[in-house]
Amino acid sequence: MPRAIAVPMRQSIIEQHQQGQSLARIAAERGMPCASIYRVWSRFRHEGQAGLAIHYERCGPSERLYPSAVQEAALSLKREHPRWGGGLIRVELSELLAGEPLPGVRTLQTWFREAGLQPPRA
Repeated sequence: MPRAIAVPMRQSIIEQHQQGQSLARIAAERGMPCASIYRVWSRFRHEGQAGLAIHYERCGPSERLYPSAVQEAALSLKREHPRWGGGLIRVELSELLAGEPLPGVRTLQTWFREAGLQPPRA
């Protein structure tokens, strides 16, 4: 993911455009994608000065993708059967929790690692 445009640079872009420079020219002078410059201008137009702020809290998933019952069941199975891998546990979950959305094997492996249930490979 590209780095956020710094707030002083955003303000400079707005000032240049308000002085009559085109957004395309500003992008060319700064060596930035036109879409980024247009996005800064659009946010300023719709939200004013508050639109120039960087909103890191908007990044990443906004809500849980899977019910906590699914994660708890997966971790419970891994605790009961430490030698089982993510693939087998996913099969078991599909039988236990029919109709629930199931995570992929990599997601299960991530959950196991975060819970300290997945020892590192030798």
